Amino acid sequence: MAQQSIKHHRRVLAALEKRDDRLARKAMSEHLAAGAIPLIEHLVERGVVDEAIRRDSKRSRRSPS
Repeated sequence: MAQQSIKHHRRVLAALEKRDDRLARKAMSEHLAAGAIPLIEHLVERGVVDEAIRRDSKRSRRSPS
């Protein structure tokens, strides 16, 4: 996971260096999305976030609003 995060950061930085706001937004969005699930799982394991919240989060991603 750390290596993937490093790749994501490099993509964000490369886009910023190119001054490509579209590419930077896309790279940052992908980075945040990739980290969301592991973060939620970590918080559930620690008891910080309730399992029901996690299930609701997964359900809302599957069905478009």
